[in-house]
Amino acid sequence: MIEGNRGHETRRRNSETGVSELTDQSNEICFLTERARQRFIERGQRKTVLACQRDKVMVRHLIRTRHQIRSKDSICATQIVKDKAMASIG
Repeated sequence: MIEGNRGHETRRRNSETGVSELTDQSNEICFLTERARQRFIERGQRKTVLACQRDKVMVRHLIRTRHQIRSKDSICATQIVKDKAMASIG
């Protein structure tokens, strides 16, 4: 699913779910499309971004979350608290 440079990314197993996750230390929220990887929110920034239909939202740091969103959904905010990146999807 993720294509391109994976220089800072590693795989780890989530101890709660047992699912293997791809982790990254870039502290950013990305939308992944089939054509390109586009970065919208980086560490320390707070802003709202409208998403395109069927984009996958990734909250990336030591934790990564994927969420299928609709064209009217948006990413509301990101905040780094210790080692966790958080975003609300509305």
